[in-house]
Amino acid sequence: MIPAIVAGVVAVTAVAAAVAASNSSNSNSSSGSSSSGGGGGGGYYYDDDDDDYYYDTNDGTSNVIITGVTGAGKSSTINALLKREDAKVGVGVNPETKGAHSYLMDEHSITLWDTPGLGDGVEQDKENIRQILDSLTRDCLVVVVIDGYNKDMGMTYVLLDEIKHTVKPHQISIVINQADVAMKGENWDMENKRPNKELLKFLEEQALSIQRRIFETSKLEVALPIFYSAMYGYNVDKLLDNIITNTSQK
Repeated sequence: MIPAIVAGVVAVTAVAAAVAASNSSNSNSSSGSSSSGGGGGGGYYYDDDDDDYYYDTNDGTSNVIITGVTGAGKSSTINALLKREDAKVGVGVNPETKGAHSYLMDEHSITLWDTPGLGDGVEQDKENIRQILDSLTRDCLVVVVIDGYNKDMGMTYVLLDEIKHTVKPHQISIVINQADVAMKGENWDMENKRPNKELLKFLEEQALSIQRRIFETSKLEVALPIFYSAMYGYNVDKLLDNIITNTSQK
């Protein structure tokens, strides 16, 4: 067990070092210039106040970037928010999302961005983090999805350490998906599709613990994470309200 833990720590450290080197190279090559973005009239622009480049879709919608490790349920979360099966969902820990894909919520003027998962190897994680950083916009909201098992938190910390240099703390929202599998799936009320009192208490304590650990590790003061189940629709309305509130505070 110890060698596996050490290997995991080495892998996370390697990803962090690789991303840092890549960011430094990209920063040096783009200094003093701007590049045009993809379709829809979007492009990069320079912000004097923040001394950084941002991507702007120029389509009038608020960008919500859904990120997290592979298997946390990013695509499932998007489908739950959309109330339709638009985003392809992977099986188990096998990644389905390759590249960033956008999904428009017309009624809320929000564009949801599904990004590749992390935890699939040093080189792949380096590329995936680069794609995530490239998708960030000045006024975007970054939603970091953590699964109910809290596995691979090391990669979550690496991601937070990267994005905190591009967006402000209030633009980062930590959420906990798969509330139904917390405590190994025990105490989940299948009939009513919600946690019982014991599981609810555990989830509340888990949210506080994650908030504290993120501050201790990444020095980020984030709001208390929302826990939900994309599979059963539990607390998804609360998640949506949180996204709408945060995107309206531009």
